Amino acid sequence: MREIIAPGSTNSYVFYVNNKMGFDLNYTIEFSEENEMNVNMMYKLKRENDYICGDENTWVYYDGLHIDYDIEDEGKDKYILEWKWIDSDNDTEIGTYHAGEKYKLFINVVATQISGLEDENVEGDGNNEGGNSDDGDNADMNNDGAESTSNEDNTGDNNDDGNIP
Repeated sequence: MREIIAPGSTNSYVFYVNNKMGFDLNYTIEFSEENEMNVNMMYKLKRENDYICGDENTWVYYDGLHIDYDIEDEGKDKYILEWKWIDSDNDTEIGTYHAGEKYKLFINVVATQISGLEDENVEGDGNNEGGNSDDGDNADMNNDGAESTSNEDNTGDNNDDGNIP
């Protein structure tokens, strides 16, 4: 089922970064968007249960989401990305002329070894698309190569493609 999003819509998206490389890593998470309709989408981001971008009362645009952390071998970090379509002057135009179009937020994880074996960069391919289970999506780093967390359509419920009504 696809849920329609509209001005005032809000929800959250859970994802994890898992380190299965056999050594400690430093990772960054970069966000980008596909937003041809200029939807006024804003975010708050929690690591575990603490806000790291925005706060209880403050929303930020995608380019205000900055993540740079270390993770131990076998470590797992949980992120909760809260989103809201903030009302703006162009909302009627979006609903009238862009019905059925999509807003997309892309999430890319890049990790670099900080201890252990020889230096190795691990970058996700960003090709995981689709919904989110109740447990969230995972960015697993392992010795078989890297798999990044998603280029997720991060709108609507956790299985939504972010359709504009």
